[in-house]
Amino acid sequence: MADKRSQRSRKPPRKTASSTQVAVPSARERDSALVPAMEIGRGLFGRLQTFAARLPGADLAAEALASAEQIAIRELRNRLHDLDDDEKEAIEDTPASLAKRLHPQILLSSLLDEAVEQHREEALRCAYTATLLQLTPDQALLLAALSDGGSFALVHLVTASALGRGERVAGHFCTLARKSPVKVREHVPRHIVHMKQLGLVQTGPEDKSLEMDYQTLEGDPQVRKLINEGRGQGRNLRPQRQSLRISTYGRDLWDYCASGTAAQGSKGSR
Repeated sequence: MADKRSQRSRKPPRKTASSTQVAVPSARERDSALVPAMEIGRGLFGRLQTFAARLPGADLAAEALASAEQIAIRELRNRLHDLDDDEKEAIEDTPASLAKRLHPQILLSSLLDEAVEQHREEALRCAYTATLLQLTPDQALLLAALSDGGSFALVHLVTASALGRGERVAGHFCTLARKSPVKVREHVPRHIVHMKQLGLVQTGPEDKSLEMDYQTLEGDPQVRKLINEGRGQGRNLRPQRQSLRISTYGRDLWDYCASGTAAQGSKGSR
């Protein structure tokens, strides 16, 4: 009886902090916890798909986002399964990292192989996608504002010269900044330069029908400030007038995206 009472009175030992084991989630558990954030309707991809639905060629944009989503999820799973936190460091897809892991010869060979198999529709789609991936949202808004084919006043500031041609000091001030819903107006000159480099817009001679717009630009506080600063440095700056409109390539890209048949044609071209 004494032995039984002594056994009943014994209490299980308390767990100390040192004896407590912390459960480490497996790769599969990390996978299942992270992947839902990337599923349709959630997270970044959900917001992108909602935005894509409002763009010209919504079907094409949604298809591209769905493909990107599947690639991202597959890459996430591969990394979670292969990663050993104790021995490996996460691999970042930076230009320097990609340069070490991907030889230019392999990339060029892949592009040439793809070019042999491409149809015209696929080549156009590839070219337009590559261009659009280099645009910011504000630049896309500028392209939309230009898409009706209209001309906009454009002003540069150049040094005065007896020969009539001076050195450009600043430029690409455009009424497009006020006639489109861009969020950062002061960056519009830089955006126009970038869009010219991509071949989306083109400049032309002064448009006499835009006289009031030119006067508005030349009286803009930013333009007047640069003129006054130049005068203080002994330089006489004068406005040089040009016009801005969408280019042929920009028009073709916009029409391709806006056309309802573009997305259907790309699916049936294979």
